[in-house]
Amino acid sequence: MPKFDDIQHEIRNLFDAIEDMEPEEVEAQLPALMQYADELATQEARKTDAICMAFRREESLVEHLKGEEARIRARRQAKERALEQFRTWIKDVFQRNGLQKIKGEISTLFLRKTETVEFTGNPQDLPQDLRTLKVDIAPDKKAIKEALIALREVPGARLVERYSVSMR
Repeated sequence: MPKFDDIQHEIRNLFDAIEDMEPEEVEAQLPALMQYADELATQEARKTDAICMAFRREESLVEHLKGEEARIRARRQAKERALEQFRTWIKDVFQRNGLQKIKGEISTLFLRKTETVEFTGNPQDLPQDLRTLKVDIAPDKKAIKEALIALREVPGARLVERYSVSMR
């Protein structure tokens, strides 16, 4: 099948040729010219249909892939929630039983204590050295944590102990 551009070029050539002919010559060759124009129109129609079919097939594939992305994202998120629930369960078992570490044959579970800043105050009330400048004023949690550890009073902030389960 000829290329779409080639068909369009040939149609223009046909009309240019007719324009350059004398009226008697056009009349004499009219049946052949009309037959060739019909052939070009048929090629153009088939090529248009082929292009549209290919485009629709690609659109359909894109829609299918979007659905797969959503399905896979939902599955990943469900797995992430299940893992977080499992970690919470393990942490609760450790805390209820006063455990810090359990060694297996190839793995180790241990309870790790971390401290994080819980900030409920207004970031504008913080001293300049305890905040970072963004589009909005936001607390600089690292600096606030250091200040709290140094027993500095920080309005609206406190250290909160958290536990997480780690595996090696």
